[in-house]
Amino acid sequence: MPRGVWDLFSLSMLDLGHNAITEIPDEVARLAKLQFLYLAENPLERLPAEIGNLPRLRYLGAADAALEKVPDGIGSLKRLEELRLYGNRLASLPESIGALASLRELHLDRNALASLPESLGNLEELRELRLRNNRLQRLPKSAAGLVHLGVLDLRNNRLESVPDEALSLPRLEKLDLRWNEIPERDPAIPLLEARGCRVLI
Repeated sequence: MPRGVWDLFSLSMLDLGHNAITEIPDEVARLAKLQFLYLAENPLERLPAEIGNLPRLRYLGAADAALEKVPDGIGSLKRLEELRLYGNRLASLPESIGALASLRELHLDRNALASLPESLGNLEELRELRLRNNRLQRLPKSAAGLVHLGVLDLRNNRLESVPDEALSLPRLEKLDLRWNEIPERDPAIPLLEARGCRVLI
């Protein structure tokens, strides 16, 4: 990375996607006006803790990288609206992710998640939650609090029944449960469909 990038203090968008970058230095925190940060398709092993010091960030994309961990500091991104971390090696998420008060889209497909933090239910502005191709057997009970969630993608996990939490989501429009072990006669399915939710199984 050219060192001069971190001196562009008025920068609002930085696209570093599709390169061979292995590390984002701590100096990224100097870009205090940054709103959009694209890091997709780089062999990144980590995000710096200082990424939480970007007060105006609205979009963070680090998909198809090599991330094994999300820093706790991510919860400080109070204006973040879209977080794309699909195609990584994540086995867990920090509890601090529940502090993303403005988050509307969370993309976590193709990771190694076996569970999600209870703080997930604090994401009251969330509209889309995409969890395809993970190892989930259940959702956290707090997920019932995602009152604005419209799209929930749980394809190809390890679910054996429709999550109870889905029945508590008043604005759920689409629930994708394909490639799980859920029986087609699961009693929750007609209840959801009667509310206008499209259930794919």
